[in-house]
Amino acid sequence: MRFLYFLTAAACALTCFPPGIAYSQPLGPGDLFPDFSHVNNLNTDECTYLGIGTEADFHLGSLRHDLVVLEFMNVFCDMCREDVELYNELYEISLGDSELGGTFAVLGIAVGNSFEEVMQFSEDLLVRYPILLDTDREILELTGSVRGAPQTYILQRQGDRYSIRHFSRSATGKEKYLTLLRTHLNAPSNPPAAPAQPFSYCVMINGVKYTEKQFAGSRVLLYFPHEQTYPHASDTRNTASQIAVLRRVLEQHPDIKIILVEPEGNGRKTLKGIELPPAITRATGDPSLFDQLARPDHPTVYYIDAGGSAIFKGQALTMAALNSMIDGRYRAEPDTPEADIISLINRTLASRDKHVLDTVKSEINGHTVYRTSTKDPARFYFSLLESSPSLCDLCHDSHFVYSIDPTGTIVAFIPLWLPKRGNVNWSEEEMERYRAAFVGKSIFDMFHFNAAHDAVSGATITSSIVYEGFNRGKTIFRGQVQPSAASQSDKSDSGDQAIYQSLKK
Repeated sequence: MRFLYFLTAAACALTCFPPGIAYSQPLGPGDLFPDFSHVNNLNTDECTYLGIGTEADFHLGSLRHDLVVLEFMNVFCDMCREDVELYNELYEISLGDSELGGTFAVLGIAVGNSFEEVMQFSEDLLVRYPILLDTDREILELTGSVRGAPQTYILQRQGDRYSIRHFSRSATGKEKYLTLLRTHLNAPSNPPAAPAQPFSYCVMINGVKYTEKQFAGSRVLLYFPHEQTYPHASDTRNTASQIAVLRRVLEQHPDIKIILVEPEGNGRKTLKGIELPPAITRATGDPSLFDQLARPDHPTVYYIDAGGSAIFKGQALTMAALNSMIDGRYRAEPDTPEADIISLINRTLASRDKHVLDTVKSEINGHTVYRTSTKDPARFYFSLLESSPSLCDLCHDSHFVYSIDPTGTIVAFIPLWLPKRGNVNWSEEEMERYRAAFVGKSIFDMFHFNAAHDAVSGATITSSIVYEGFNRGKTIFRGQVQPSAASQSDKSDSGDQAIYQSLKK
């Protein structure tokens, strides 16, 4: 049955027809969750669990449960993989618990993943709960959020819609979720908005005890450094790299209070040889604070908003993640000036075609492209900048350019920044491997990403994003260039539809 729905999704090109629009600010507790419809990739048992039919379209409002634990995840996200055990436990409780059984459902939404990737993920980690595909991030974008995974909502039915009762950027823990579910199960579906409970912490600054109450109304970053040194100096988790990020935070958001917390009496080993900006406050915490908030195996960062809610927890913080939380929306843009990008495109194409003249900015189907002319009016090149927000908060955004000729053949792959774990850029060998994989292919081909064979080590999510970028090209350039022969994607699509039709019979 899963296979049948996958073919339906392939034939329909992941059609998504939401009744509303994407929100300009991220949704939070008290807001109505988007009442979306989407292609249904779930099997019969999963549909039965959710109380819905096996129709081709999944409709959130059709779920039979009063409460839903909904997690946006990505199969290559380390934190999402760690959280599978928690959501499996919640799934089991939703089935057989004497108090909560049958009252709530657990639903994963895989952001940026393919059907095959989700199937492999479920098999490897013994996932029990249903996972809906959001390959093109359409459902996620309806929430007003562009940051990827993980993030979890607890939804409660309110008439024919669901409203948000809880939101967290990382898994809160089984007992916390169960408490929230019991609270909302016994409360009216549209309770008055209750003030959020502030995130609790206590630190010592210059021998004086401070709690969250002393920082009420302020935005706070709590940073717990770690003694581990990662192999690459640019790894964002390294203390020196994270301090560099915090310096930028101070420059761009001077009102944010940054508190660096170390264990009491550790001699401040983690900061040996590192000079802190005066605006960063040094503090210490007792063992109970570290047991509660800090991870023993890597650094930990929290961002606490002016309302006292911790809306971010991660191994490190990037400016992209922080700005998206502060501004409510974020657009991935490279640090490289546009003039330099144009110059890079021109030099790259001139190295393979001595008749290249110049490159100018243009537009195709609402997308910014760069057109490079040559001495032959019939020969030209289109180049597209692909910038994608990271699907995990530990990494920077991805940026690369590719160029095609008048037949749609890919002639250049130009990486600007392709991060692997810890924000280390791909090596020249890794970039060359991807040039070999794409250059010479048609932009109208369908590029299938197989993590086991195609992923750059430590950069599986970024690798999948590159494939996504090339697959978008066939829509952008259709009708603008003329392929010399039927593309591979046309053949594979027709084959999929033929198989689907035979299965329907």
